Amino acid sequence: PKEKTIHKLFEDQVKKTPHNVAVVYEDQELTYQQLNEKANQLAHYLRTLGAGPDTLIAIAMDRSLEMIIGILGVLKAGAAYVPLDPDYPADRLQFMLEDTNAPFIITDTKNIDRLPSTWAQLICLDDLDTPLAQYPSTNPTTLTTPLNLAYVIYTSGSTGMPKGVSMQVYSIINVLHHMDNIASQKPDDYFIHNVSFSFDPSVWSLFWPLIKGSTIVLLSQDKMYAPKAIIEILQKHPSPAMHAGPALLSLLLEDPEFKDCTSLHSVIGGGEAWKSSLVETFYNDLPTCVLSNVYGPTETAIHVTTRKYTTNDGISLSTLPIGTPIANTQIYILDEQMQPVPIGVRGEIYIGGEGLARGYLNRPDLTAERFVPNPFPHTPSSS
Repeated sequence: PKEKTIHKLFEDQVKKTPHNVAVVYEDQELTYQQLNEKANQLAHYLRTLGAGPDTLIAIAMDRSLEMIIGILGVLKAGAAYVPLDPDYPADRLQFMLEDTNAPFIITDTKNIDRLPSTWAQLICLDDLDTPLAQYPSTNPTTLTTPLNLAYVIYTSGSTGMPKGVSMQVYSIINVLHHMDNIASQKPDDYFIHNVSFSFDPSVWSLFWPLIKGSTIVLLSQDKMYAPKAIIEILQKHPSPAMHAGPALLSLLLEDPEFKDCTSLHSVIGGGEAWKSSLVETFYNDLPTCVLSNVYGPTETAIHVTTRKYTTNDGISLSTLPIGTPIANTQIYILDEQMQPVPIGVRGEIYIGGEGLARGYLNRPDLTAERFVPNPFPHTPSSS
Protein backbone atom coordinates (compact mmCIF):
# COMPACT_ATOMS: atom_id res chain seq x y z
CA PRO A 1 0.00 0.00 0.00
CA LYS A 2 1.57 3.25 -1.14
CA GLU A 3 -0.20 5.26 1.55
CA LYS A 4 1.68 3.32 4.25
CA THR A 5 5.02 4.21 5.77
CA ILE A 6 7.75 1.72 6.67
CA HIS A 7 7.16 1.91 10.39
CA LYS A 8 3.39 1.49 9.95
CA LEU A 9 3.95 -1.72 7.99
CA PHE A 10 6.16 -2.88 10.87
CA GLU A 11 3.49 -1.94 13.42
CA ASP A 12 0.92 -3.93 11.42
CA GLN A 13 3.19 -6.97 11.68
CA VAL A 14 3.68 -6.43 15.43
CA LYS A 15 -0.07 -6.86 15.88
CA LYS A 16 0.06 -10.19 14.01
CA THR A 17 3.16 -11.71 15.64
CA PRO A 18 3.89 -9.79 18.87
CA HIS A 19 5.68 -12.68 20.53
CA ASN A 20 7.77 -13.81 17.57
CA VAL A 21 11.46 -13.03 17.88
CA ALA A 22 12.17 -10.03 15.66
CA VAL A 23 15.94 -9.80 15.92
CA VAL A 24 18.77 -11.86 17.38
CA TYR A 25 22.26 -10.53 18.06
CA GLU A 26 24.75 -12.94 19.61
CA ASP A 27 23.01 -14.14 22.80
CA GLN A 28 20.47 -11.30 22.90
CA GLU A 29 17.05 -11.10 21.30
CA LEU A 30 13.95 -8.94 21.12
CA THR A 31 10.41 -9.97 20.24
CA TYR A 32 8.36 -7.86 17.86
CA GLN A 33 6.48 -6.34 20.77
CA GLN A 34 9.66 -5.56 22.72
CA LEU A 35 11.36 -4.01 19.69
CA ASN A 36 8.29 -1.94 18.90
CA GLU A 37 7.95 -0.65 22.46
CA LYS A 38 11.61 0.31 22.77
CA ALA A 39 11.54 2.05 19.39
CA ASN A 40 8.36 3.85 20.45
CA GLN A 41 10.00 5.17 23.62
CA LEU A 42 12.95 6.46 21.61
CA ALA A 43 10.58 8.06 19.09
CA HIS A 44 8.65 9.89 21.81
CA TYR A 45 11.96 11.07 23.30
CA LEU A 46 13.23 12.31 19.93
CA ARG A 47 10.01 14.23 19.39
CA THR A 48 10.45 16.05 22.69
CA LEU A 49 13.84 17.15 21.35
CA GLY A 50 12.21 18.56 18.23
CA ALA A 51 12.65 15.74 15.70
CA GLY A 52 10.06 15.58 12.95
CA PRO A 53 9.56 15.05 9.21
CA ASP A 54 12.79 15.28 7.21
CA THR A 55 14.92 15.91 10.31
CA LEU A 56 18.21 14.10 9.62
CA ILE A 57 19.42 12.04 12.58
CA ALA A 58 22.84 10.42 12.37
CA ILE A 59 23.35 6.91 13.75
CA ALA A 60 26.97 6.01 14.51
CA MET A 61 27.23 2.81 16.49
CA ASP A 62 28.24 -0.83 16.32
CA ARG A 63 25.90 -3.51 15.02
CA SER A 64 23.60 -4.33 17.92
CA LEU A 65 19.99 -4.58 19.01
CA GLU A 66 20.25 -0.91 19.96
CA MET A 67 21.07 0.00 16.37
CA ILE A 68 17.83 -1.61 15.15
CA ILE A 69 15.93 0.22 17.90
CA GLY A 70 17.64 3.43 16.81
CA ILE A 71 16.67 3.12 13.14
CA LEU A 72 13.05 2.25 13.89
CA GLY A 73 12.84 4.95 16.57
CA VAL A 74 14.04 7.59 14.12
CA LEU A 75 11.45 6.57 11.52
CA LYS A 76 8.67 6.44 14.11
CA ALA A 77 9.62 9.95 15.24
CA GLY A 78 9.00 11.00 11.65
CA ALA A 79 12.66 11.72 10.94
CA ALA A 80 15.19 10.20 8.51
CA TYR A 81 18.28 8.27 9.56
CA VAL A 82 21.84 8.80 8.35
CA PRO A 83 23.96 5.69 9.00
CA LEU A 84 27.61 6.47 9.76
CA ASP A 85 30.22 3.75 10.16
CA PRO A 86 32.28 4.60 13.27
CA ASP A 87 35.29 2.98 11.57
CA TYR A 88 35.28 5.56 8.78
CA PRO A 89 38.22 8.02 8.80
CA ALA A 90 37.59 11.02 11.05
CA ASP A 91 37.62 13.49 8.15
CA ARG A 92 34.94 11.50 6.29
CA LEU A 93 32.72 11.40 9.38
CA GLN A 94 33.31 15.11 9.93
CA PHE A 95 32.28 15.86 6.35
CA MET A 96 29.09 13.80 6.62
CA LEU A 97 28.06 15.40 9.91
CA GLU A 98 28.66 18.88 8.54
CA ASP A 99 26.93 18.06 5.24
CA THR A 100 23.79 16.70 6.91
CA ASN A 101 23.82 19.32 9.68
CA ALA A 102 22.28 16.58 11.82
CA PRO A 103 21.02 18.01 15.13
CA PHE A 104 21.24 14.62 16.86
CA ILE A 105 23.66 11.68 16.75
CA ILE A 106 22.53 8.33 18.13
CA THR A 107 25.58 6.41 19.29
CA ASP A 108 26.84 4.00 21.97
CA THR A 109 29.34 4.09 24.81
CA LYS A 110 32.02 2.37 22.74
CA ASN A 111 31.96 4.95 19.96
CA ILE A 112 30.90 8.20 21.61
CA ASP A 113 34.50 9.33 22.13
CA ARG A 114 35.52 8.36 18.59
CA LEU A 115 33.17 10.81 16.91
CA PRO A 116 34.51 14.11 15.60
CA SER A 117 33.61 17.26 17.48
CA THR A 118 30.18 18.50 16.50
CA TRP A 119 27.45 20.82 17.71
CA ALA A 120 24.93 17.97 17.51
CA GLN A 121 23.36 16.52 20.63
CA LEU A 122 24.75 13.05 21.37
CA ILE A 123 22.25 10.37 22.37
CA CYS A 124 24.03 7.36 23.85
CA LEU A 125 21.49 4.60 23.33
CA ASP A 126 23.04 1.91 25.55
CA ASP A 127 23.23 4.44 28.41
CA LEU A 128 19.67 5.73 28.16
CA ASP A 129 17.60 2.93 29.69
CA THR A 130 16.29 4.91 32.63
CA PRO A 131 15.41 8.12 30.74
CA LEU A 132 13.70 6.23 27.89
CA ALA A 133 11.62 4.21 30.35
CA GLN A 134 9.88 7.46 31.28
CA TYR A 135 8.41 7.79 27.78
CA PRO A 136 5.29 6.02 26.43
CA SER A 137 5.75 2.63 24.80
CA THR A 138 2.68 3.15 22.62
CA ASN A 139 2.90 3.84 18.90
CA PRO A 140 3.36 7.58 18.33
CA THR A 141 0.99 9.36 16.00
CA THR A 142 2.31 9.37 12.46
CA LEU A 143 3.65 12.72 11.29
CA THR A 144 5.11 11.56 8.00
CA THR A 145 3.75 10.67 4.60
CA PRO A 146 5.37 8.39 2.00
CA LEU A 147 6.78 11.57 0.41
CA ASN A 148 9.00 12.30 3.40
CA LEU A 149 12.59 11.13 3.67
CA ALA A 150 13.47 7.76 5.19
CA TYR A 151 17.26 7.96 5.00
CA VAL A 152 20.30 9.69 3.59
CA ILE A 153 23.04 7.24 2.58
CA TYR A 154 26.35 8.39 1.19
CA THR A 155 27.99 7.12 -1.97
CA SER A 156 31.44 5.60 -1.65
CA GLY A 157 33.15 8.76 -2.83
CA SER A 158 35.33 6.73 -5.20
CA THR A 159 34.99 9.47 -7.83
CA GLY A 160 35.45 12.40 -5.44
CA MET A 161 33.72 13.54 -2.27
CA PRO A 162 30.95 11.23 -1.04
CA LYS A 163 27.46 12.41 -1.93
CA GLY A 164 24.46 12.08 0.35
CA VAL A 165 21.51 10.48 -1.46
CA SER A 166 18.13 11.52 -0.04
CA MET A 167 15.59 8.70 -0.29
CA GLN A 168 11.88 9.08 0.28
CA VAL A 169 9.68 6.49 1.95
CA TYR A 170 7.47 5.52 -1.01
CA SER A 171 10.46 4.42 -3.09
CA ILE A 172 11.48 1.95 -0.38
CA ILE A 173 7.92 0.67 0.03
CA ASN A 174 7.89 -0.09 -3.70
CA VAL A 175 11.01 -2.25 -3.35
CA LEU A 176 9.78 -4.04 -0.22
CA HIS A 177 6.59 -5.13 -1.97
CA HIS A 178 8.54 -6.30 -5.01
CA MET A 179 10.75 -8.54 -2.84
CA ASP A 180 7.92 -11.07 -2.68
CA ASN A 181 8.38 -11.66 -6.42
CA ILE A 182 11.90 -13.00 -6.02
CA ALA A 183 11.81 -14.74 -2.63
CA SER A 184 9.47 -15.92 0.08
CA GLN A 185 9.80 -14.79 3.67
CA LYS A 186 7.39 -16.07 6.33
CA PRO A 187 6.99 -15.70 10.11
CA ASP A 188 8.88 -18.94 10.77
CA ASP A 189 11.80 -17.97 8.54
CA TYR A 190 15.12 -16.40 9.44
CA PHE A 191 17.08 -13.76 7.59
CA ILE A 192 20.84 -13.48 8.00
CA HIS A 193 21.70 -9.77 8.06
CA ASN A 194 25.35 -9.33 7.09
CA VAL A 195 25.35 -5.97 5.29
CA SER A 196 26.88 -2.74 6.56
CA PHE A 197 24.20 -0.20 7.47
CA SER A 198 26.20 2.39 5.52
CA PHE A 199 25.16 0.66 2.28
CA ASP A 200 21.64 0.57 0.92
CA PRO A 201 21.24 -3.24 0.67
CA SER A 202 20.99 -3.06 4.46
CA VAL A 203 17.64 -1.30 4.02
CA TRP A 204 15.68 -4.13 2.40
CA SER A 205 17.65 -6.69 4.45
CA LEU A 206 16.27 -5.04 7.57
CA PHE A 207 12.74 -3.99 6.73
CA TRP A 208 11.61 -6.81 4.45
CA PRO A 209 11.96 -9.52 7.15
CA LEU A 210 10.42 -7.19 9.75
CA ILE A 211 7.24 -6.61 7.74
CA LYS A 212 6.94 -10.38 7.18
CA GLY A 213 7.22 -11.48 10.80
CA SER A 214 10.54 -13.24 10.24
CA THR A 215 13.51 -13.28 12.59
CA ILE A 216 16.60 -11.26 11.67
CA VAL A 217 19.90 -12.77 12.74
CA LEU A 218 22.17 -9.75 12.95
CA LEU A 219 25.78 -10.78 12.42
CA SER A 220 28.54 -9.02 14.31
CA GLN A 221 31.18 -7.13 12.36
CA ASP A 222 33.71 -9.97 12.58
CA LYS A 223 31.25 -12.56 11.22
CA MET A 224 29.70 -10.63 8.33
CA TYR A 225 32.09 -11.99 5.70
CA ALA A 226 33.50 -15.00 7.55
CA PRO A 227 32.41 -18.17 5.70
CA LYS A 228 32.85 -20.54 8.66
CA ALA A 229 30.79 -18.32 10.96
CA ILE A 230 28.07 -17.80 8.35
CA ILE A 231 27.81 -21.52 7.62
CA GLU A 232 27.52 -22.28 11.33
CA ILE A 233 24.66 -19.79 11.64
CA LEU A 234 22.92 -21.11 8.51
CA GLN A 235 23.01 -24.62 9.93
CA LYS A 236 21.73 -23.44 13.31
CA HIS A 237 18.58 -21.68 12.11
CA PRO A 238 15.79 -23.39 10.14
CA SER A 239 14.66 -21.94 6.81
CA PRO A 240 17.11 -19.05 6.50
CA ALA A 241 17.63 -16.59 3.66
CA MET A 242 20.59 -14.27 3.23
CA HIS A 243 22.21 -11.49 1.24
CA ALA A 244 25.39 -12.47 -0.60
CA GLY A 245 27.08 -11.03 -3.64
CA PRO A 246 29.37 -13.01 -5.95
CA ALA A 247 32.50 -12.42 -3.84
CA LEU A 248 31.01 -13.74 -0.60
CA LEU A 249 29.17 -16.59 -2.32
CA SER A 250 32.45 -17.68 -3.94
CA LEU A 251 34.05 -17.90 -0.50
CA LEU A 252 31.11 -19.89 0.86
CA LEU A 253 31.23 -22.33 -2.05
CA GLU A 254 34.90 -23.00 -1.36
CA ASP A 255 33.92 -24.47 2.01
CA PRO A 256 32.76 -28.09 1.63
CA GLU A 257 30.28 -27.66 4.50
CA PHE A 258 28.26 -25.05 2.60
CA LYS A 259 26.52 -27.71 0.53
CA ASP A 260 25.14 -29.10 3.80
CA CYS A 261 23.15 -25.89 4.37
CA THR A 262 20.16 -27.47 2.68
CA SER A 263 17.56 -25.45 4.60
CA LEU A 264 18.85 -22.22 3.02
CA HIS A 265 15.96 -21.22 0.75
CA SER A 266 17.08 -17.91 -0.81
CA VAL A 267 20.29 -16.06 -1.60
CA ILE A 268 19.83 -12.50 -2.86
CA GLY A 269 22.67 -10.24 -3.87
CA GLY A 270 24.35 -7.99 -6.36
CA GLY A 271 26.95 -5.27 -6.50
CA GLU A 272 29.08 -7.21 -8.99
CA ALA A 273 28.55 -9.16 -12.19
CA TRP A 274 27.42 -12.76 -11.74
CA LYS A 275 29.43 -15.33 -13.67
CA SER A 276 27.54 -18.29 -15.09
CA SER A 277 30.20 -20.66 -13.74
CA LEU A 278 29.52 -19.44 -10.18
CA VAL A 279 25.77 -19.86 -10.58
CA GLU A 280 26.28 -23.37 -11.96
CA THR A 281 28.49 -24.32 -9.00
CA PHE A 282 25.93 -22.89 -6.59
CA TYR A 283 23.05 -24.93 -7.99
CA ASN A 284 25.18 -28.06 -8.07
CA ASP A 285 25.73 -27.68 -4.33
CA LEU A 286 22.29 -26.35 -3.31
CA PRO A 287 19.77 -27.29 -6.02
CA THR A 288 16.68 -26.40 -3.95
CA CYS A 289 17.83 -22.88 -3.04
CA VAL A 290 16.93 -19.87 -5.20
CA LEU A 291 19.64 -17.40 -6.23
CA SER A 292 18.50 -13.92 -7.30
CA ASN A 293 20.36 -10.89 -8.55
CA VAL A 294 19.40 -7.36 -7.55
CA TYR A 295 20.83 -4.28 -9.27
CA GLY A 296 20.60 -0.59 -8.51
CA PRO A 297 22.89 2.38 -7.86
CA THR A 298 22.77 4.31 -4.58
CA GLU A 299 20.75 6.99 -6.39
CA THR A 300 17.80 4.60 -6.52
CA ALA A 301 15.86 2.90 -3.75
CA ILE A 302 18.18 -0.08 -3.25
CA HIS A 303 17.51 -1.94 -6.50
CA VAL A 304 15.62 -1.36 -9.73
CA THR A 305 16.09 -4.67 -11.57
CA THR A 306 15.95 -8.25 -10.36
CA ARG A 307 16.40 -11.69 -11.84
CA LYS A 308 15.98 -15.18 -10.44
CA TYR A 309 18.81 -17.24 -11.85
CA THR A 310 18.19 -20.82 -12.90
CA THR A 311 20.35 -23.78 -13.83
CA ASN A 312 19.66 -22.95 -17.49
CA ASP A 313 20.94 -19.38 -17.23
CA GLY A 314 24.14 -18.46 -18.94
CA ILE A 315 24.54 -21.48 -21.18
CA SER A 316 25.99 -19.19 -23.83
CA LEU A 317 26.95 -16.27 -21.58
CA SER A 318 29.91 -15.95 -19.24
CA THR A 319 28.32 -12.97 -17.44
CA LEU A 320 24.62 -13.12 -16.62
CA PRO A 321 22.00 -10.38 -17.22
CA ILE A 322 21.08 -8.03 -14.37
CA GLY A 323 17.38 -8.72 -14.83
CA THR A 324 14.20 -6.82 -15.60
CA PRO A 325 12.71 -3.70 -13.99
CA ILE A 326 10.77 -4.02 -10.75
CA ALA A 327 7.24 -2.62 -10.49
CA ASN A 328 6.74 1.08 -11.25
CA THR A 329 10.23 1.32 -12.74
CA GLN A 330 11.45 1.92 -16.29
CA ILE A 331 14.88 1.03 -17.65
CA TYR A 332 16.20 2.53 -20.88
CA ILE A 333 19.42 1.86 -22.79
CA LEU A 334 20.20 5.14 -24.55
CA ASP A 335 22.89 6.62 -26.76
CA GLU A 336 24.64 9.98 -26.27
CA GLN A 337 21.62 11.76 -27.77
CA MET A 338 19.38 10.03 -25.21
CA GLN A 339 17.73 7.89 -27.87
CA PRO A 340 17.11 4.15 -27.46
CA VAL A 341 19.81 1.97 -28.97
CA PRO A 342 19.00 -1.17 -31.01
CA ILE A 343 19.20 -4.54 -29.28
CA GLY A 344 22.82 -5.63 -28.98
CA VAL A 345 24.23 -2.12 -29.26
CA ARG A 346 26.15 -0.66 -26.33
CA GLY A 347 24.47 2.22 -24.50
CA GLU A 348 24.06 3.79 -21.09
CA ILE A 349 21.46 2.71 -18.53
CA TYR A 350 18.86 5.34 -17.64
CA ILE A 351 16.40 4.68 -14.84
CA GLY A 352 12.93 6.16 -14.43
CA GLY A 353 10.00 5.69 -12.09
CA GLU A 354 9.24 5.51 -8.40
CA GLY A 355 12.64 4.17 -7.39
CA LEU A 356 14.53 7.40 -7.94
CA ALA A 357 15.91 9.32 -4.99
CA ARG A 358 14.84 12.86 -4.25
CA GLY A 359 18.35 13.89 -5.25
CA TYR A 360 21.76 14.63 -3.75
CA LEU A 361 21.76 16.37 -0.39
CA ASN A 362 22.89 20.00 -0.69
CA ARG A 363 23.96 19.47 -4.32
CA PRO A 364 21.28 21.06 -6.52
CA ASP A 365 23.78 21.46 -9.35
CA LEU A 366 24.68 17.78 -9.42
CA THR A 367 21.07 16.75 -8.88
CA ALA A 368 20.04 18.76 -11.94
CA GLU A 369 22.87 17.19 -13.95
CA ARG A 370 22.16 13.56 -13.00
CA PHE A 371 18.39 13.56 -12.40
CA VAL A 372 17.15 14.71 -15.79
CA PRO A 373 13.63 15.05 -17.25
CA ASN A 374 12.40 11.87 -18.89
CA PRO A 375 12.17 12.39 -22.68
CA PHE A 376 9.65 9.54 -22.91
CA PRO A 377 6.13 10.74 -22.13
CA HIS A 378 4.66 7.97 -19.98
CA THR A 379 7.01 8.42 -17.01
CA PRO A 380 7.76 11.58 -15.03
CA SER A 381 11.49 11.42 -14.31
CA SER A 382 14.71 9.56 -14.92
CA SER A 383 18.31 9.35 -13.84
